[in-house]
Amino acid sequence: PAEPRRARARRTSRRAKPADGRTVGRSDGRTVGRMIEHWLMVVWHTESMFAFERLEAWRACHALALQVYAVTKAWPNDERYGLTSQVRRAAVSAASNIAEGAAKRGPREFGRYLDMALGSLSELAYQLMLARDLGIMPTTAWEEVNRIRESASKLTWRLYESIRKPPSH
Repeated sequence: PAEPRRARARRTSRRAKPADGRTVGRSDGRTVGRMIEHWLMVVWHTESMFAFERLEAWRACHALALQVYAVTKAWPNDERYGLTSQVRRAAVSAASNIAEGAAKRGPREFGRYLDMALGSLSELAYQLMLARDLGIMPTTAWEEVNRIRESASKLTWRLYESIRKPPSH
């Protein structure tokens, strides 16, 4: 019968260690101390950064949200609870959906959140166009924000496609 995992772990952790600090049977020549240092660095880096922060699509959407907030500061106060609020909400929603989806289990569920992020980016595209056409947003500001939005949309779409594709055998 198969040996229980705990018993196997206890048995393997009691290996004799030679005086030079290497574990008996290791073929890569790494010392136990070096392995622990490496493990601590991996744990520290993964705990200091959320999974979504590694995604280029999230980074682009986050940069977009920051730019949208900066641009909308100059918008009229009478739009504060109207278009300004909607534009900001759509920009934040794109990055938020990627972040939330990255924490879900499995690619199918993550794909749903990426789909919502893409919807928020499309909504934002129209709202920015409307702000430009209403004269609330100068054309130069619109061009800059729209360039960032297009980049974020492309990265999010590529991520969505890579998640939704069935694995090739």
